[in-house]
Amino acid sequence: MESAGLTESASPPAPPEASALDENERSFCETYYRLHPRLLAVAERYVDHDTARDAESQVLLRFWRKWPELSEEQRADQYIVRAVRNEAIDALKAQGAWTSIDDMEVEEQIERQTAADHDATSRAVSVAEVLEETLEVMPPGRRAVLRLLNEERLTYKEAAEALGLSLGTIKTHYRLAMADLRAAYARAGHRVNQPPRALLTDPNGGSAHD
Repeated sequence: MESAGLTESASPPAPPEASALDENERSFCETYYRLHPRLLAVAERYVDHDTARDAESQVLLRFWRKWPELSEEQRADQYIVRAVRNEAIDALKAQGAWTSIDDMEVEEQIERQTAADHDATSRAVSVAEVLEETLEVMPPGRRAVLRLLNEERLTYKEAAEALGLSLGTIKTHYRLAMADLRAAYARAGHRVNQPPRALLTDPNGGSAHD
């Protein structure tokens, strides 16, 4: 099955004429055009736009090459979404979002980062705006932990395995992320102890915390 214009970091090509495609090509193209916006949005939860595009393209290229051999389960939306999420997380890890030091030093390190982050949400008014601005200035590693635990409902253990971190580091990142949000809400005059789950939804779903 030839690539039909799909490259590793390209925007979606124009849909080819259905009559020019065989069954596998048609199936992949339908999945590609249907999922592209969602996949890019999922990747951008963890990395910047350009890196997200690269992550999505890398995954779709791998799926394209193997599409005729994949089972129905492997072609499912959730399977592809999870693959893109994992690719984005791997890209985040490759950027050095975390330092490989013990939990005590990790806590000291990210505690120091917190003070500089708190002043960046003064313009926010609504709860949604506070959340959005706080996530924008949150350190990437901390934001990734928050998204995995609160949006995808992974357990601490699952998040630790996904990110290659210890349970202690995961819990520290999560505690500080929640402290960031509570402080931002308080500065904006909102009495919110937890981030609203309706504002932290993710199309992929997930499991509950330990």
